[in-house]
Amino acid sequence: MRAPPDLPESLPSFVARHLGEEIETGLLKPGERLAEEAIAQRFGVSRATVRDAFRQLAREELIEHRPRRGTIVCIMSVEDLRATLELRAGLYATIIRLFTRRASDEEIAGFTKLSLRVNELAADPATTPETFTAATQAHSLYVRERCGNPRLQAIFARMTRQSYRAYALLAHQTPQDRRSAAQLGARLREAVRARDAEEAAARAWRLVEANHLRIVAAVTRRETTKNATTGGEENEETWPSKTTRAQPRRAASPVPDPRRRVPRSASRESA
Repeated sequence: MRAPPDLPESLPSFVARHLGEEIETGLLKPGERLAEEAIAQRFGVSRATVRDAFRQLAREELIEHRPRRGTIVCIMSVEDLRATLELRAGLYATIIRLFTRRASDEEIAGFTKLSLRVNELAADPATTPETFTAATQAHSLYVRERCGNPRLQAIFARMTRQSYRAYALLAHQTPQDRRSAAQLGARLREAVRARDAEEAAARAWRLVEANHLRIVAAVTRRETTKNATTGGEENEETWPSKTTRAQPRRAASPVPDPRRRVPRSASRESA
């Protein structure tokens, strides 16, 4: 049977894809409001198109509608976050186990290079949490793409889209946080290079679990502060560097013309 031809990406899918990428990378942070009119103006589309895009993102659990707040990037409760991170730790350990068993020597060398880069950044006091987190996410993406299990890759990628980088930043706020993560990463690197899949999986779990404990502690502190100061409502101080979408978007990478759409198969896979 002949494969169906690639169809052009619809306008709602185009808008949803770009907003989803900004949620995934942390440019749009948990609790940030998405103003329908501002987004329509930014992309040069109708508000009906934006509403369709919002429905797509809501199905992926990337955004939600709240009374008196409107549409916002999803915020996880401490309980939901803890459950999600526990699952993520187990999945990452499995990814590392499969990668260690299946990777070529060249892929192990690539893994080692990225791991050493994380160590270099941790040793530099000028490194920012954003730079360090980007390096750890590149490292994670590298092994995920080479673990050899497409279903596992898809599940892990979906979890990463749900604001994970915004939360991951909370694990790397101080130089000590970054040094601790790098030390655990170095132990993981040793096990992977030794081709000890079970030990590598155990060390991978310890690495991400340590990061996740810091994330949960930071979110718990923020939630406690929020409840004490705002009665449980998110505000502009809950997540740093937040900008409202009521105003035109700050300078960033240019948005392609949505009318110059590309086939779905050409769309970038979410990391």
